[in-house]
Amino acid sequence: MLCEVCGGPAVDRSPPGYGGVKVNCPRCGNYSIAGSVRDKFRQLSLDERLRALERAKDHASLGMRPLIGATEL
Repeated sequence: MLCEVCGGPAVDRSPPGYGGVKVNCPRCGNYSIAGSVRDKFRQLSLDERLRALERAKDHASLGMRPLIGATEL
């Protein structure tokens, strides 16, 4: 798969039935995108996607995978 943020090679870690996507990217790190915002997220520019990921990282608890949801967009 390709990273939803940077477009580079990544690994899809989404469990079966998960509504969003869980990504492991060597460049962007590990993160999730909620299914409810995935389509809107894909329409953002690269800079906007990077900012959303940074906001998700800021909101994530220590040791937790950052989740990009409505508040990060």
